[in-house]
Amino acid sequence: MAGSNTLQLNEDNFQTQVIEHDGTVLVDFWAEWCPPCRAIGPVIDALADDFAGDVPVGKVDVDANQQLATKYGISSIPALVVFTTVRSFISSRAINPKTRWPPRSRAHEASPLLNPPHPARAGLNVGSGFLMVILR
Repeated sequence: MAGSNTLQLNEDNFQTQVIEHDGTVLVDFWAEWCPPCRAIGPVIDALADDFAGDVPVGKVDVDANQQLATKYGISSIPALVVFTTVRSFISSRAINPKTRWPPRSRAHEASPLLNPPHPARAGLNVGSGFLMVILR
């Protein structure tokens, strides 16, 4: 179940909520039967709460929206995809070397994925293919 600030994305609203959005949108491609997807669910919801009004955060159920998953090359889940414009990406704090990414938020309290015990692994600790950025 998604939090109150987490968008429920599907094939009907994806174009308007994500592609036509003038800025950055974080999308979690997930499925109910996927234990890792359920494990990061509270983190996604916390990010949606932290970034409410600034960066929309949404979820796509890949079982119910297979065409979207195929269109964006989602072959394993969970998959976090950042959709952004080139302008937003260039001006983003994410690529400013003086700013830590991801920024500290309540999401860090929700999961060891975002708050690793070892300082050398600070930041978003993701596996290969888990996080991708799509410039539009």
